[in-house]
Amino acid sequence: MFPVPLHRLVTPVTLVVALISAWAVPMQAEAAEQAMRLTLTAELQRQARTQFGSETARVQLRQRAEYAITLVGDGVPMGTNPLDPDEPARLLAAAQRTQQTVQAGLAAVAARGQATAAPMPDLAAMQALAQRLQAQCGQDRDCLMREATRFSAQQVAAHPAVQPADRAAVQARLQAYGADVRACERQQPAGAAREACINQARVRAGGEADAPEAEVAMPYLHFRAAEDCRPSGQLTLDERAEGSFVDVQGPVAFTATRLADDVRAPASFPCGTQLVVLDTRNGRLWVTSPVLGLSAQVTAVRSEQGRAPQRQVGGSTLDWHEAAPWLQQRLLQLDRRGGNASATLPAAADGQTQVRLSWRWQPA
Repeated sequence: MFPVPLHRLVTPVTLVVALISAWAVPMQAEAAEQAMRLTLTAELQRQARTQFGSETARVQLRQRAEYAITLVGDGVPMGTNPLDPDEPARLLAAAQRTQQTVQAGLAAVAARGQATAAPMPDLAAMQALAQRLQAQCGQDRDCLMREATRFSAQQVAAHPAVQPADRAAVQARLQAYGADVRACERQQPAGAAREACINQARVRAGGEADAPEAEVAMPYLHFRAAEDCRPSGQLTLDERAEGSFVDVQGPVAFTATRLADDVRAPASFPCGTQLVVLDTRNGRLWVTSPVLGLSAQVTAVRSEQGRAPQRQVGGSTLDWHEAAPWLQQRLLQLDRRGGNASATLPAAADGQTQVRLSWRWQPA
């Protein structure tokens, strides 16, 4: 019977093998970047009665904003979505669960404080060994794992806590454990099946199975505005008002128009810090975009009864009125396949707003 429980020897062997494997095998090539073209089109039709002091008018508004931009994703899956309003609460809950797990683990270690500990690896020595094994095995992972297991089993078996008469048996059992781990990696796909196979190997070697851990989901891909985002778009506006106001001579009728048909040069549109998050589980797109804050070159003309028309030309930010909150919320619920959505909303006291959002998400 071994004076040191085998489960206290299997753990350092596992760590040594993992460390050597991580150092000796180059990381996989970085995920390929992907450039995507996002096109957003927001349209608004609004009829409402307005009143400012003694001035009342019936206003009809039609406007449209189209905005396209190129975004680039690095292809690396992420576990967080900065555009999800519920994300802070989820992160806090996850942090609390992690803290509870760590505290429980520390309590368990303290309870076993009198037990004889198995040797833990010298990290500097492991790194040197990893370099030597890589020179010996090259990219042959099976060779790397076999040699790493053999080395770590020898080191553990030679520990003073293991009786000389038991060292050969301990080394053989730990090397068998390493062989079982290599078999699991060859025969099982990465994920739960492989972890279960390795757990069984650890138990056969006299170790303890890992407690099941909640799988950390990494479903999100982040896309940011490219340095050369190639923005393009068009802004149109047609707003017409008819009404009257009261001055010292009595009621005065007036009409007012605000018109724009603004096809912008690419340099006049922003690239900014636009972000798109793709949820790979369901294809949902979460979008932040300046499309609702774009300014057009507007020609405004106001004609009052008995007076010369007044004309002004200048930049003006499009106003989305009651539709703005709906549009902002809808931009967080798009589909990667493209599509459109619409809504009818009340406007002022007796008016109505019709809004429509269309989008395309395609390789650039």
